[in-house]
Amino acid sequence: MKVNNLELIKPLINNCNEGEFYLLLIVHRPKDGLTRFDKEGSKSKQKTIKSYYISSTEYLERKMDEIITLCELFNARAYINLTKKSWKQIACKSVENLGVYLMENKYHKAVSVIDASCGQTGACDGNNLYLVDIDTKDELEVEKVVNSVNDSSPKGDKIVAKIPTVHGYHLMTKGFNPNEFRELYPKPIDIHKNNPTLLYY
Repeated sequence: MKVNNLELIKPLINNCNEGEFYLLLIVHRPKDGLTRFDKEGSKSKQKTIKSYYISSTEYLERKMDEIITLCELFNARAYINLTKKSWKQIACKSVENLGVYLMENKYHKAVSVIDASCGQTGACDGNNLYLVDIDTKDELEVEKVVNSVNDSSPKGDKIVAKIPTVHGYHLMTKGFNPNEFRELYPKPIDIHKNNPTLLYY
């Protein structure tokens, strides 16, 4: 099944000021099967094939053919974090993390220090989006989740986008009270505050 969410995601990319960006990762996950570079029967961990630092919709569009080619070559997925990052914040966090890696003799982690730091910092403009991971295409169930999000404090329409995934949807939302949500929607469901959504698979 092919998923291409470029047109849904473009309106969520606010053109960045100097020093701002969105992180995009091409990732191969073991559950998607072996790639041509895996050893037969290996239990490899998730692998980042390539990182992109997106500063505008135009830049994303220019890179899309390359992103699709890499996804198809490595049987990988492209994910984009729609929480806008600051290079200044990321640089400071990277220095902090690098010091920890050195003290713990984890030198191999230095190669991914920037991407790891992106997952540990919030939005540079304060507009942190939540991601509600819905693992079904049942529209009645999706509507229950949407209503539960909107009925959680602060009440009101908080849905920014509904991004299709392979088995369901990622609801991109403004912040809400997760405890209230879980009372309104008691079924198990993942809520993330700084996670990427699916761009291409």
